[in-house]
Amino acid sequence: MRIKSCLKRTQLLCILLFLTIGGHAQEKNKALLKGGLAISGLSDVSYSSKTGYHAGFYLHFNLPDNFRIETGTCFTTIGLSLADAFALQIPVLLEYPIRLDKNLSVVPSAGVYGGAIWGDIEIGYVGGSGVSMVRKDNNLDYGFSLGLAFEFKRFVLEFRGDLGEKEFFIYESNFHGLNEEKGKNRTFKLSLGYFL
Repeated sequence: MRIKSCLKRTQLLCILLFLTIGGHAQEKNKALLKGGLAISGLSDVSYSSKTGYHAGFYLHFNLPDNFRIETGTCFTTIGLSLADAFALQIPVLLEYPIRLDKNLSVVPSAGVYGGAIWGDIEIGYVGGSGVSMVRKDNNLDYGFSLGLAFEFKRFVLEFRGDLGEKEFFIYESNFHGLNEEKGKNRTFKLSLGYFL
């Protein structure tokens, strides 16, 4: 219930930010639909990564000196190859478009994200041993994002890495006892987008 309330407040904040900045540069602010592949895993663990997908709706707010802010909501798969875990992320990124010609720009970006994770706690079996991915304290996630995009007219091709700061624990029970590994979420995204 607290997560829904937090997400509603964040959406309201994004709408108010859009309306406030919209008065400053109304003709240039844009909305963007974006989605594609998501390859995710945990750092410092011996299990393979997961290939999935992501999709989201974003808003671009223009700032002085050619900077802009991108924020929105993104639904993405996360975790390991055996996991059925998903996340709803709210990124806040600072972008700097570099125009190469009239229709083509390169856009580096950096920022932070927060969100919520849900899915199966019991993620599978390895060699007859039970393996569980357990959240440390709650299902909130947060971290840093770095990206590079190419914008051609209304289309976007983007490469982005999300570096989570929340630790996940993996427990494997076997004949030798209980083995514990821990790691942070790492998700790499290849996106195609379209400005509305």
